[in-house]
Amino acid sequence: MKKRYQAALVAAALLSCQRAQGGTTSTYSVTVPANANQNTTLTRWYKLYVPSTGTGPAPLVILLHGGNQSYDRVINPSWNTPTQVWAVVNFNYWPSDPNNLSIADKFNVLIAVPNGIDDTSTVTSGTNAGGARYGSSQHWNDCSGFNRGFAPDANGDPQYTVDDVAFISTMIADIKTNRGVTVDPKRIFVAGASNGGNMALRLARELSGTIAAVGVTLAGDAAGPYASPTPDPLAVSDTCTNQNSQATPVPMWMYKGVADSFILYNGGCNNPSANKADGCWLPYEPGEPGNLRSNNVTTISRVLARYGLASAPTASGPIFYNMNNGSDAGGQNSTVSCTYHYGSGTVGTLSRSDVEDCRATFAGHVDPSITVHLSALTQGVLGYQNYDIEAAVEQWNFFQNHPLP
Repeated sequence: MKKRYQAALVAAALLSCQRAQGGTTSTYSVTVPANANQNTTLTRWYKLYVPSTGTGPAPLVILLHGGNQSYDRVINPSWNTPTQVWAVVNFNYWPSDPNNLSIADKFNVLIAVPNGIDDTSTVTSGTNAGGARYGSSQHWNDCSGFNRGFAPDANGDPQYTVDDVAFISTMIADIKTNRGVTVDPKRIFVAGASNGGNMALRLARELSGTIAAVGVTLAGDAAGPYASPTPDPLAVSDTCTNQNSQATPVPMWMYKGVADSFILYNGGCNNPSANKADGCWLPYEPGEPGNLRSNNVTTISRVLARYGLASAPTASGPIFYNMNNGSDAGGQNSTVSCTYHYGSGTVGTLSRSDVEDCRATFAGHVDPSITVHLSALTQGVLGYQNYDIEAAVEQWNFFQNHPLP
């Protein structure tokens, strides 16, 4: 089997927060094409959190889990992850707000959490085909070729590519039509981490007419099979061939740990001793045909090029709430800085081409959080966590400023 690119998050210790779900979480399923080029179908699953506060059309935020994870770990009170600030954990630092609500309950936000596919599953029929409902090893087909399907062959390679774009589109339609809620069509957002962040980058390209803005953390843009000297014909689906172009920009908030050892900030090979005949190709990683992702610097450059922002004016990006507590895990003083790229051509004037790029020194493959601190064991695997900003709050603040016109 190929070495997993994303690491599984270990159960973490929560230092100080309050848990309260004012709304309800339900699990639903939809039937979607298994593959853009095949006639088979799959039952796919998602969770929907409906807050108890507010009336009228509500924003919809879609949260995409990382690789080797599942939807059970995103807004489940039993799992301590920074994404819980969206709907489970009260954020204790809202200025002048004594209620300390989660984002969903404070702003009347619908939270949808779809489940990926377990590409090690050999189940090909029934409600858990492809491991689509149960298990903790789900992935997204992010166009890199590494996470692309299920039912591996004798060599451990998935036999076909799952159409996750169709799944997300169908899920949005199902929520609008069948779940007794009113979705504001101008405020549908996506936030993803790691493999989920890679998928958010793909959705920004392929669902630009539906998605108002995306939040991308710990991720790298898929380099595509053309970067490999021996392209893998299974690496991408037919809709992944336009990775260097994007007709309609989608505003993007990005975060990366400079010390991330899984998707390297400045590129290189994160497993140079691996016994792979094809080695590692800079600036892509890791090195297998059809298993390529850009490093962070290259990813930003690719996004800015697609958006026509290579020479756009920039300024220090706004940070909604920065604890700046001076010490994070392991005694590291991880500092966050952001660069805001103004698509309007004028600093301070927002547009549909805006990109805010944030980075944290010393930080690893972990979302930053003021409220939810991962255990020392988890940070020993994934790298140090920055405690100065709340990723979910920063994303939500960016989203509020970028609805569809």
